Amino acid sequence: MNKWIPKILAGMFVLFLSLFAADAIGEGGLAVLIHLIPVGIIAGLMILGWYRPRAGVIAFAGLGAALIINSIVGHHAGWILAIPCFGFTGFFGFKNHKLKSASAAGATAGTPKPAPH
Repeated sequence: MNKWIPKILAGMFVLFLSLFAADAIGEGGLAVLIHLIPVGIIAGLMILGWYRPRAGVIAFAGLGAALIINSIVGHHAGWILAIPCFGFTGFFGFKNHKLKSASAAGATAGTPKPAPH
């Protein structure tokens, strides 16, 4: 799998969510910033998953679980946003799994390690 797929999809999700801040434009700048708080959180999780895939898996899974619990308690359709979060969990997890299996295969293939200088 291409290493850019989870990053591109998460970026598209962030851009999609930022469109929802457009309904607050007539209310003033502070309202727009308040509507962009979830976008900032998800963008931060995307950056976390970019550099630390395992932490990205945990963070997106936690966000997805929190969205589902919040939608059950609040009786609204927030669970729909949990679907992409669990999807990113799979993408970042698959990327992390592929990296670990490739490094493990290289270590067990008998390739000599360079001596420290």
